[in-house]
Amino acid sequence: MKVTFATITMLAAMMMGAAAFAANRSYQFSASICHPDSNGSTVPYLFDQYGAHATDEDFGFGAFLFCPLPTTDTGTDGTAISIALEAYNRNPNDAVSCSVYRTDGSGNILYSVGIETVASSGTQFQAPTVFPPTGTGISGYWWALCYIPPPASAGFSHLVGIHIGAAE
Repeated sequence: MKVTFATITMLAAMMMGAAAFAANRSYQFSASICHPDSNGSTVPYLFDQYGAHATDEDFGFGAFLFCPLPTTDTGTDGTAISIALEAYNRNPNDAVSCSVYRTDGSGNILYSVGIETVASSGTQFQAPTVFPPTGTGISGYWWALCYIPPPASAGFSHLVGIHIGAAE
C-alpha cells in the first residue's frame, strides 16, 4: 500500500484537531440551580419546562436570582472562551439579563461581564454570547446575578440557563 506525504499530513491534522476539540469543556447550568438573590428579593418566581420566570403580574416587578455556577476545573491552565445566557424574552420593554462573575477564594472579583437579551414580544429563543479576554481562567468561583422581567401580554420571560465554554 502506497502512503503519500499528503495522506499522512491530512491524518495528523485530523488527529490534532480531534485532540484539541476533546480538550474543550462545556459547563451547562440550568436555571433550576438559581434561587432568590441574597439581598432578600421577595418577588415570586416559578420553574417550568422552559426555566425560571417571574410571577408578579399584579405589580410588574421582575425577579432577581442568584445562580452558583460550579465549574469543576480546579487547575490553573484552563481558560474561559465563551459565556452564553439562554433565555426566552417575551417582555417588549425589558431584557432578561445576567451579570456573571468569577472570584477567587477571598471573594475578589477576577472577571465580570453583563449579558442581556433583546427586549421582545416574540417567542424566539435567544442566546447572547460574550467572549472573555484571552487568558481569563476557568478556575475559581463562578456565579451570576440574573434579572427576569415581569410577565407581559406575550407571556412569561424565562431564564433557561447559562453556558460557560472552556479550553484547557
